[in-house]
Amino acid sequence: MKKLVAAADLGAGALLVVVPRWVFPPCGGPGRPPMHCATTAAVEMTLGVLLLAAGALVLAARGRLLVRAGAWASFALLIAAGVAPSVYGYCASPKMACHYGMAPSVRFVAAVAGVLVVAAMALGRNVMGGEEPSG
Repeated sequence: MKKLVAAADLGAGALLVVVPRWVFPPCGGPGRPPMHCATTAAVEMTLGVLLLAAGALVLAARGRLLVRAGAWASFALLIAAGVAPSVYGYCASPKMACHYGMAPSVRFVAAVAGVLVVAAMALGRNVMGGEEPSG
């Protein structure tokens, strides 16, 4: 459970930092007025940094309770990352990178990592019951 949660967190965190910044950057740039997509990108990058920190903490955790708490915190951060484009907004034009790239990409990353974290919690169920599986 611990390794899968940490891997999902670190991978998703890195992608949530990289995708809105370099792969599908928001519309607003230097010398341009800020747009909704720039706010969404900033929120996603912040959530990515928080996921990186959560992954590192889960990896360093020694107790089952800390790993379980880290998994739940990660799941909450991933839900926030998935709904952030809807809450903060992005460009309505399908020709904009934030519309065709950034918003779908961060939702996909959040969904896949969320499934991995839920799977880790389900597979680590006997960890929560007191037995520790090998691996």
